[in-house]
Amino acid sequence: MDNNEPRISTLPKDYNPYGGNMGYNDTWGYDYNTNTWTNITPSISPLGRSNSILTYDSESDKIVLFGGYHSHTVSAYYDPTGEVYQRDTWTYDYNTNTWENVTPSTSPDPRIGTNMAYDSESDRIILVGGSTHLDPTGMEDEVWSFDLNSEIWTQMNPSTNGRRSFSIAYDAESDKIVVFGGTNSTTLTSYNAETWMYDFNTDEWTLMPIPEITTDTNSFFIPTLIATSIIAVVLIRRRKNR
Repeated sequence: MDNNEPRISTLPKDYNPYGGNMGYNDTWGYDYNTNTWTNITPSISPLGRSNSILTYDSESDKIVLFGGYHSHTVSAYYDPTGEVYQRDTWTYDYNTNTWENVTPSTSPDPRIGTNMAYDSESDRIILVGGSTHLDPTGMEDEVWSFDLNSEIWTQMNPSTNGRRSFSIAYDAESDKIVVFGGTNSTTLTSYNAETWMYDFNTDEWTLMPIPEITTDTNSFFIPTLIATSIIAVVLIRRRKNR
């Protein structure tokens, strides 16, 4: 994707107060040079949803979207509250303004609270953790890689403990996936400041020392990692009860 082209954002994450988490399915492009958002209106789009995840596959020059949930659709993947979890994989091509349902033969179980990042050296998308429809408050330790060229999901070596609501990024210099924070508490009230590195080539996880600045771990809600030459961490702090 050229630096002068609009950046892509999909907006399937808005809450609908009239009947659950229906979500919008519109697709918007952002042009940095003009500071303008544009509703791109492709002819076909994924089902509207919330809690979906997406990343950019630079080798294929496409956005990849996975999962999320949507109320009031026909699906076998209901959780105990009636929400419908999705396990579909979609790609978006900005050049043709086209969404495509990839339909791989095998996919991760339907889940939310997961996250994924693109490993450009290995040309794989790495998906980690989350909570499935079978146990919405449970924490999965599964790791999956997705090869867009062959349209194949492959289950990898699991992480050492399950988690959700964490951040993830790819560090090109070390050629590793970086996972930070999140929670492995079933009550979703306790968050941690762990940093894990995943090496796709060896299929191994390494726990990194906790930096001294991340001491008040229970105030970390959903962190965001931005992959540049230096990994930057943006922390959203939960407001404490007064």
